[in-house]
Amino acid sequence: MRTIVIAVALSAALAPTVSSALAYIGFVGGTATTDTQHTSSKIFSGAQLVPNLGIEAAYTDFGSYRGANSDSVSLALVGTISLDEAWDLFGRVGSTQNRTNYAGFATNTDILTGFGIAYNASKKISVRIETENYGKLPPDANGTSTPVSNWGASAKFLF
Repeated sequence: MRTIVIAVALSAALAPTVSSALAYIGFVGGTATTDTQHTSSKIFSGAQLVPNLGIEAAYTDFGSYRGANSDSVSLALVGTISLDEAWDLFGRVGSTQNRTNYAGFATNTDILTGFGIAYNASKKISVRIETENYGKLPPDANGTSTPVSNWGASAKFLF
């Protein structure tokens, strides 16, 4: 619930800026590490508020966790440093709500951090390699909270 309140407050505060921002969507395929490595997928949407700062919401499917589904919804600020016209470095920090349905549906709110490099194929399309740390999954039946991270390659499309 706290994540939702933070997301609504941040969205309301940024609404006037977002209306003039460059919106984008993207997709990621990668590898999540939970109890073992699994194929992961992510869909994200965001807005570049100013040239070096954006806001991004995402849904990430981590694949299986001990035979059950695990995923995340997140909201993050994304900072970008341009190396030249074709290459950017970026980092993100935000809030994530990690979920599993192992031994019943459970959630854990944690800090999301990540970084990556982007190649701008055109003014509207970029490809990225990125890594993210999602904190921990909710405790399992034994009380163990497993860390979760994700590596991926993505495509980002600006409107």
